[in-house]
Amino acid sequence: MLLAVAATSDEGIVMDRLRILHVEDNETDAEIIRLTLEEAGLAPHITRVDTRETFLEKLRGETFDVIVCDFSLPGFDGRTALQVVREARIDVPFIFVSGTIGEEKAVSALREGATDYVLKDRLSRLPAAVRRCLEERRERQARKAAEDRNREQAALLDEAREAITVHGLDRRITYWSRGAERLYGWTAEEAAAGAAEARVPPQSRAQVETAVDTVIRGGKWDGTLELQTRDGRRILVESHWTCLRHPDGSPRAVLVISSDVTQARQMEAQLHQKERLETIGMVAGGIAHDLNNVLAPLVLGIGSLRRKVLDEHGVRLLNTMDVTAQRGAEILHQVLSFARGTQGPVGPVDVGAVIRGMERLLAATLSRSITLEIEVAPDLAHPHVDSAQLQQVLLNLCVNARDAMPAGGQLTIKADNAAPAAGRIGKHVVIRVIDTGEGIAPEARAKIFEAFYTTKAHGTGIGLATVASIVKRHGGVVEVDSVVGQGTEFRVYLPVATPVASGAAATAAPGGAGQWLMVVDEGSVREIARQTLEAYGYRVFCPPDAESALRTHAEHAHEIAAAIVNVSMPEIDCVRLMREMRARTPTLKIIATDREAGMRSHAGTPVAATLKQPYSPEILLEAVGRALRGRD
Repeated sequence: MLLAVAATSDEGIVMDRLRILHVEDNETDAEIIRLTLEEAGLAPHITRVDTRETFLEKLRGETFDVIVCDFSLPGFDGRTALQVVREARIDVPFIFVSGTIGEEKAVSALREGATDYVLKDRLSRLPAAVRRCLEERRERQARKAAEDRNREQAALLDEAREAITVHGLDRRITYWSRGAERLYGWTAEEAAAGAAEARVPPQSRAQVETAVDTVIRGGKWDGTLELQTRDGRRILVESHWTCLRHPDGSPRAVLVISSDVTQARQMEAQLHQKERLETIGMVAGGIAHDLNNVLAPLVLGIGSLRRKVLDEHGVRLLNTMDVTAQRGAEILHQVLSFARGTQGPVGPVDVGAVIRGMERLLAATLSRSITLEIEVAPDLAHPHVDSAQLQQVLLNLCVNARDAMPAGGQLTIKADNAAPAAGRIGKHVVIRVIDTGEGIAPEARAKIFEAFYTTKAHGTGIGLATVASIVKRHGGVVEVDSVVGQGTEFRVYLPVATPVASGAAATAAPGGAGQWLMVVDEGSVREIARQTLEAYGYRVFCPPDAESALRTHAEHAHEIAAAIVNVSMPEIDCVRLMREMRARTPTLKIIATDREAGMRSHAGTPVAATLKQPYSPEILLEAVGRALRGRD
C-alpha cells in the first residue's frame, strides 16, 4: 500500500504559518533573536512571555509552530516550561536558547524532550535549528497521519466478514484480520506464531501448494478449499489469492481473502439431492404403476379363488401365493416411499409392523456376513409419526451400521416403551439400532449428525443428518453410544400419540344399491375386480378408458351411485374426470385407488374411501361398504 504525502516548500510554510512562542525576560535578547530569524528569511510572528502564568495562558489559547525558551528566568525556568508542554502532550518543537546552559544540562534537557539548544553567543545556528525541527515535525505528522490511515483501514478490514490474511513467501502469517479470527478460531498472535497452519488438513495440502505456486507465477488464484477450524470443524472456503510484489516486480507476499461457503454448498448439495430423488421418484412412479398392475390381479384373483379351491394342497398354494404377492407389494411401496422422499400423513404408527415389514428389504440391503435380529415389545405403544419417514430413519441407521461392519457382525433392532426422562416429556417409544462394528471415535461423535460430515471414504455425510432432521421434526430425540472396536448403539425416541378408539371395520352386504362405474386402465385388474363385485350382487360398468367412462356416466348418471377410479393412471386427467362426474351427480360416491394410502382429496375433489394398490377382495369390499355408508 502506497501512502502519498503532499508537501509545500519551507519558505511557503514558514512565511505563512511560522508562529513562535518566545519565553524570555530580556527584551534586548528577544529583539536580537527576532532580527536573526528575519535576516534568515523566516519572518516569524513572535509572542513573548516572561512568567509562568502568561506562558500557560498562551498555550491554552493559541497555537504555535515553535517554542523558543531561555533556560533561566527569575521565578520561572525553562525545564519547568518543557515539563508543562510534555505533560500537556502538545506536539510543538521546543528549542532552548540561553547563555547559561552548560553541556551537561543541555544533554539532560534533550533527554527530557527538548528538540535542540542554541547558545546566545552562537545565534547563527538558530534559523537552521528552527528549519530542522519544523521538518522533523512535518515528517512526524506525516508518519502519524499514515499510521492513522493504516489503523483506520485495518479497522475497516476487521469489520469485513471475510477472512483476510497475508503471508510471506516463507508461509509465515504477517496479517490476520478479525474476520480470520472469527472464521478459523485462532487469534492474530497465535496465527503469527504458526498455530494457524493446522487449518490446512492433510487432504488439502497438495491443493494449497498448487495455489501458492500458481499465485506466485501468475499473480492470482481462485478456488475452493476444504479447511478446518481450531475446534476441528471442517469448513469449505472460497478463496481469492493475490501476489503482492516489490517495486522491482519480485514477489514478496500473498494476500488471501476467504469466505465461508459451507452452508451455501450444503444447501446446493441438498438441492441436487432433492432433484435427484425427484427424478428417481418419477421413474419409480412409472415402474410402480406397471408393477402394481401386475400384482393387483394376482392379489384379487387369489381372493376370488379362495371361494372355489377347497382342497388342502390348493389352500396352502393360495396362501403361499398370497403371502408372496403381499410381500412384493410392501417392498414396492417401501422403495417408492424412499425414492419419492415426500412427507406423508402423520398419525399413530405400529412401529413393530414397520420394522417387520422392512425385514426383507433390510435383508437384501445387508451383506450375508451380517446377522439381523429384531426384538419388538408385545405391548409397544404407537408413536405419532409419518411411517414412510420412519422407514427412512431405520434404513439410514441400518446402512450406517452395515458400513461400520465391513467384515460382518450382528445388527440388532429393538423397539420398546420408554418412560419420561431428561429432555423427554411424556411416554415415548425407543428404537435401538445396535451394531458390533468399528465404533465411532470420541472426537467424531459430536459431529456425526452434521450435514456432509463423514468418516467414510465414499460417504455423502447426509444419512445421519437426515435421521436427526426427521426425528426432530417429529418431536423426538436421537442418542448415540459407541466404543471404538466394539460397536455403536443409536437410540431414537419418538413421542407416543394419544390413543384413539377405532370402530369395527365395515363390511359390504351383498346386493349393493345402484350401478358401479369402474375406471381402471389395467384390463386384468378391471376384470377381476368386476367379478368380485358382481359375486356380491353389485352391477358394474367397466369402460376401457376415461373418455368412455365420461360417456357411460353421462348416459347412466341416474343409475350410477358410486365409482372406483385409479387416480395413478398415466396420461389421464383423473381429477378432471372425477370433477365432471361429481358435477353431473353431486351424490356420487368415489373410491380412489393409488399406490399410496391416506388420500382424502385430489385437487379439491373429495373421495368417500381410498385403496392402496394392490388390494385383496376383502379390502375392496370393505372400502365399498364404507363408501355406501358414507363413512370415511
